[in-house]
Parts: sequence; structure tokens; C-alpha cells
Amino acid sequence: MTVFRGYLLIIKRNWGFIFIYTALFLLTMLIIQGETQKKEEKEFQRSRLKIAVVDEDGGILAEGLTNYLATLHEITEIGNAEGTLLEAIYYGEISSVIRIPRGVGEKWEVQLTKIPGYAESDYLKQQINLFLNQVQFCTENGYSMQEAFALVNQQLEEKSVRLLNLNGNQGKWESYYYIFRFLPYLSIAVLCLILSIPMNAYRKKEIRQRLQCSAVSLRRQTVEAMLAFLVVGIIFWAAMIGVAIIFSKNSFFESPHAAYLAGNSFLMVLTSLAMAFLIGAVAESENVINIIVNVTALAVSFLGGVFTPTSVLDKGILKFSRILPVYWYEEVNNLLAGFREITPERQSEIWKSFGIQCLFAAACISIGMAVLKIKEQKED
Repeated sequence: MTVFRGYLLIIKRNWGFIFIYTALFLLTMLIIQGETQKKEEKEFQRSRLKIAVVDEDGGILAEGLTNYLATLHEITEIGNAEGTLLEAIYYGEISSVIRIPRGVGEKWEVQLTKIPGYAESDYLKQQINLFLNQVQFCTENGYSMQEAFALVNQQLEEKSVRLLNLNGNQGKWESYYYIFRFLPYLSIAVLCLILSIPMNAYRKKEIRQRLQCSAVSLRRQTVEAMLAFLVVGIIFWAAMIGVAIIFSKNSFFESPHAAYLAGNSFLMVLTSLAMAFLIGAVAESENVINIIVNVTALAVSFLGGVFTPTSVLDKGILKFSRILPVYWYEEVNNLLAGFREITPERQSEIWKSFGIQCLFAAACISIGMAVLKIKEQKED
């Protein structure tokens, strides 16, 4: 097992790199998990804006509108001076200024000054228009102003919001899905680097000549190299499954998609091994390997939906992303995270993604072997 032990010895020298990448990965997962838990809301709540109201009318309608807005938003008292109000908007102390002009009961209109492009202020304007239209309708049909206020304010009573659990996952992801979401970047960055370097070392002319003179046949060298790749890949995959179990507090075993998640991640690891083989065949030095691995890991992760959702990508970029295995890996992960029940249609999508990942891995190995063959012919 000369070649096999040689691979492991070279890989052992890179334990520091593996530790740093894994530690950063786990730290990122802890941050994401903590932020996700903070954002989970148990019930629906209206968004309250900081606003200022300038009452130039002083009538009963202006008072009713001010009270109405006070129940929905936070009214800040900062005076009526135009400069002061604009300065407050500029520095973000308030988002809008509602100016109620004299005779508001005649035109039923108010003036709204807001931050340009601030969408929440448009929602505020709709609320004001709704209040004025409803009060006007009530007063024109025989109700007094106070009665109209009472009818409009009845609609502000808190209503219970019922969330339908259509997908069976309570509308949220389990913590271990975030582990699997970022797995492609870590697997490509770590496996491609630690395996491409020993492969590149064994490709050096002096090493190859020594091995040719030894009792180790070329076939056995290839088998031992492949065995080293598989052993490292399986250890890495098992470690990531262990991390997912620890982060999920054993809820991973209760998931109906545990087998799919394990299979999808294992195919991603195999794809990373194939990419490591190709990089090791193409690169001529460790410096080149470092550059290729870093650029490749980041590029395929961004294009494949690891760091950014594929929904925000341009259509042209998305077409290119579809040839990447990371894209199909993330498609499976998102599908499993979003749906508790796997229908036959969804199952066919999963197997399709598995097949594309396998084809990409086979293509990398084939291209890598062709490159090695061409280089050997040139050197001989």
C-alpha cells in the first residue's frame, strides 16, 4: 500500500487547513441558525412606522385621523417647522410627515411627505385614504362623525391569522438543512485541495520513474490512489453527517428525508472527488492548485445557489448554472426542506438531479484521464 500511505501522509500535512475551513464552516452554521431562530415569528404583527402629524385644521376629522394613525403607527412630536421635519426625515428619525390642511373635511385629502422610494410610506398613504374614504361614505349616509370613527376603528381589532401548513414543514427549515446547504462549498474547497496536491506530487517525473522501477504495478498504483480518494471522501461525508446530527440534536434521525439527504450529500462528495481528480490532472504545481480550487469553489457555489438563491440570478446565468452539479444538489436540498411529503413527481425530480450529478462526476473523471494520458505521451 505504498501509494495509499503516501497519499495519507501528504494529506496529513494539510490538517491545519482542514481544521480552519471546518471551524469557519461550523461558526457560520451557528450564526445562521441563531439568526434564523430570532426571525421566527409566532404570530402576525403589523409594521409600525415612525411618523409626524402636523394638524393645521384642528377639527374633529383631523383629531379622528390622528387617533386612527396613533393606533397603527408611532407618532413623534418634533414640532411643525418645515426645516425641522425635513431634517428628521433626512436623518431617519421619522419616515413620513402627514400634514392635515385647513378644511380637510371639504376635499378629504392630506399632504404626505416621505423618504423617496420608501415603500412602507405608500402603504401608509393607502391607510390614510382608506380611513378618509370610509368616514366620508359613512357621513354621507347619515352617520355622525363620531359614529363613523367608531365603525372604522372596529376594523382595527386584532384578527387571528391562521397559517395553513400546506407543505407539512410548519413553514420553516430544520437546522440540519442549512448544514447541507453549505456543504458543496466546503467539500469542493477541502477535498479538491487536499487530494489534488498528493496527486500532483505523484505525477512528478522523478516519482513516476521510481514507481515504475518498483514492484508496484501501474494498475495497483491506480487502485491505491482511487482507494485513498474514496477513504478520504467517506470520512469527510461521515463527519458532515455527524455535524448535521449534532446541530439538529438528533432530530435528523426523525426526518422522513434522512436517506435522501444522505444520498444527495454523498453524491456531492463523489462529485468533489471527481473534480479533485480533474484539477490534479490539469494543474502543474501547488500554487496553481490553490488558485484553481479557491476560484472554482466560490464560483460554483455562487452560481449553484449555495450563497445566493437561484431565483435572483439572471436568466442567462441560470442557464449556465444548470450544467453545474451544485445547482442540482441545491435543488434537491431545497425540495426536501420545503416539502415533508415526497410525491412521485418530486421523487422523479430528485432522481433526475442525482443522475446529473453522477454524469458530471463521470465527465470530470473521463476528462482527467484523457489529460493524464496526453501528458504522459508528451513526456515519453
